[in-house]
Amino acid sequence: MKRLRRLLLGCALLVSCRQSSEAPRAAGPVERPDVLLLTIDTLRPDALGWVAGRNATPHLDALARSGFRFPAAVAPAPLTLPAHASMLSGLVPRRHGVRDNGQVLGGGFPVLGEALRGAGYATAAFVSGFPLSRQFGIDRGFDHFDDRLTAGEGAWLERPAADTVAAAAAWAERARSPWFLWVHLYEPHYPYAPPARLRGPGPRGAYDGEAALADEAVGTLVRRLDARGRRQGLPRLTLFAADHGESLGEHGEGTH
Repeated sequence: MKRLRRLLLGCALLVSCRQSSEAPRAAGPVERPDVLLLTIDTLRPDALGWVAGRNATPHLDALARSGFRFPAAVAPAPLTLPAHASMLSGLVPRRHGVRDNGQVLGGGFPVLGEALRGAGYATAAFVSGFPLSRQFGIDRGFDHFDDRLTAGEGAWLERPAADTVAAAAAWAERARSPWFLWVHLYEPHYPYAPPARLRGPGPRGAYDGEAALADEAVGTLVRRLDARGRRQGLPRLTLFAADHGESLGEHGEGTH
């Protein structure tokens, strides 16, 4: 966790310094940036345009061009809750204790939301899938945790990406800075049902279409946050990751 905090702090200072060099400001202490953690569920790298060139994801490609890319990143688990618990704690599943969806993230170790809240950040999370509901303990450290799921049923409860982004952007636009905002999008999780205009060719066309749908939502979110940042002259650090991939028939596995 200490290494995770140091990395986040170092990146935050870098972003702050870059902002200052691009737009000179009055002398004074370096502003702490707002921090956006954006995660997309079940996203294969080859569904991104900048990785494989087979699918149109212009907004995520723009993030890749403007930042640091980690092409060899590996998920600690092919499941939503354990993987996110690792991202937020800096621990592998055997250390934080969550090895499967439906288990509960316990205490005894700090998580990122708690660390940033302790440093004076306003904290909020907007999640889009049932495995990340507050009942599983993933809400630790968040002043505001929005897990209102409006589609599907049972373990397939989810919220469309556009709705999650609208709620998250509205919170960010009225929140005080600095803030830490985690936004999780469930597309392209199974079952795949993209709008016809985004459905790609071939047997994985529906999956790629949902990845493109998530990309559109990312574009909307980034535009709104960029507009807020320009109005108020605030820097922002954006971190993007998938929680894990999708097999799509590889190794005899249809989904995770």
